[in-house]
Amino acid sequence: MKFLYRHWPDLSAGLALCCLLHLYDNMTLSDVSFLLLLNFTGLLAQQYEQYKFPGLFPRRLNELAYQSNQPDNYPLNPTSAFVLNSLFGWGLYGSAAFFGDQWLWLGVAVVVVSVGSWVYYIWLFNIRGRQVYAPGMVAGCLFSLPAAGYFVWYILAYQVAAPVDYGLGLLLGVGVLLLPRWVVRWLADPNTRYVF
Repeated sequence: MKFLYRHWPDLSAGLALCCLLHLYDNMTLSDVSFLLLLNFTGLLAQQYEQYKFPGLFPRRLNELAYQSNQPDNYPLNPTSAFVLNSLFGWGLYGSAAFFGDQWLWLGVAVVVVSVGSWVYYIWLFNIRGRQVYAPGMVAGCLFSLPAAGYFVWYILAYQVAAPVDYGLGLLLGVGVLLLPRWVVRWLADPNTRYVF
């Protein structure tokens, strides 16, 4: 587990490169699949930026969101970061990228999560934390936000989504946005041997 806890952001970077190569090499993707795969690429790149290079996210989140006295490992620790980002993040965004044409509500959900996370991080790091740079900002600006914005424009302009897609996507997206607080508290361990 120690290897996974330490190197899952490296796997994110590798997967992001694979996704970019697939996007470049596969021009037969539908517009929806292309945008959702680009959004997934943004998530992967953002995870690398947040946790590996420059890697400022865990400590700053623990300080700003939780007022932690142990910002290197409490309450967000490598276990909760791995579970949230790899299992839930890769699972949701990857499912949307590969099944978004059939289940458009998954695409709506990941766009809600992308935009909602962006707004929260801007508030937490830039406004509350008075920082110029928020970890993950570069990847978000390059990939996630443009893909999310174009996705919203596309489904509205071409009317490809049904009301149930918007309803289910919004509910799932808001639920996923609330999930990290619960998972971080559930897996919080002040005595964990794993640190960032």
